[in-house]
Amino acid sequence: NVLWPAPNRSAAPTRVNSRSTQPISARPGEDYTDTSGPLTFQANELSKPVVIPIVNNLQLEPVETFSFVVTDPNGGATLASVVITITDDDSLASQGLISG
Repeated sequence: NVLWPAPNRSAAPTRVNSRSTQPISARPGEDYTDTSGPLTFQANELSKPVVIPIVNNLQLEPVETFSFVVTDPNGGATLASVVITITDDDSLASQGLISG
């Protein structure tokens, strides 16, 4: 989950017309589930949870990253992006390659 800060302190809803993930070293479909679409922040709503599912596999991989990007805001919202890091939770032991 990504908790996205929203600058909506107004009495009216603010809409971010586009949010998306952009690969850096992580690959959509293999390391995480690509997600996109609008977000609407209600009046005085300061954050919005965004779910970006991480794909769990048994491959030993280095740390991988992708970005979460917000574009095309209205109602006073600002453009922003954040880099998300996926830390490999697989080990040689979990794959049965070593005992311990």
